[in-house]
Amino acid sequence: MIGADGRAVMWSARVLARPLTERVAGVELVERLCERAGREGFGVYLLGAHQTVVSKLAERLVQKYPGLILSGVADGYFGADESESRARAVAASGAKILVVAMGVPKQEH
Repeated sequence: MIGADGRAVMWSARVLARPLTERVAGVELVERLCERAGREGFGVYLLGAHQTVVSKLAERLVQKYPGLILSGVADGYFGADESESRARAVAASGAKILVVAMGVPKQEH
């Protein structure tokens, strides 16, 4: 799922005559997903940003959402030659949710 995060997305949807009822900020979506994951006991994998940033986010999410299982945490700074091994690591983690923050268009690929 790719969220409608940002004014450009809202504008584009309107121009294409497919207006969206509301903007969904990525941070709000991640918080709600982590809250539910913590309650229901399924894992979340965080992929993206600099290692110090994603590690700090992981710490805060675990503190904020008791029961949250982090199946994996990895930075987003890797080349195309590492993409397959990263994808295998995510798949092997057992995570039900993958949160990617690597910027457009890299994260979409």
